[in-house]
Amino acid sequence: MNLNGSYVSSLFSTTLGVTFHHYLEEFRLARAKDLLRDPVKRVSEVAYAVGYSNPNHFRNVFTTRVGLPPSAWRRNQTPDSLPTPSRTQTPGLAQKEHHDSIVMRAPDKSYSRVPSH
Repeated sequence: MNLNGSYVSSLFSTTLGVTFHHYLEEFRLARAKDLLRDPVKRVSEVAYAVGYSNPNHFRNVFTTRVGLPPSAWRRNQTPDSLPTPSRTQTPGLAQKEHHDSIVMRAPDKSYSRVPSH
C-alpha cells in the first residue's frame, strides 16, 4: 500500500478534528502522566517509554502543555492518585500495572511478569 503522507495527515485532521502531531503529543502526555505516578520511574525513563528520544525535549513539551515540569507535576499529585501497594504484594517488591499483567520489580531492579486477576 503506497499512501501519500500529506494525504493521510489531511484525512486524519479532517476525520478527528486535530492534527496527527497534536493527537500523538496528547496521547504521549497522557501515558506519561500514568507512568509518572510510579515514584520509582525516573523522568528520563518516562520520556523514553512514551517515545521521546531526548528527555530534555520531553520536559520542555510536558512543561509547555501541562504547565508544570514532570517532576513538579508528580509532586503535586494527591496520595489518592498514586498507586498503592497490593495487600498480597511481596515485601521488597515494587508493583507496576501493565495492560493485562502486573510487572513485579525486585530490589535488584530485574522485572518479571505475572498474570493479573
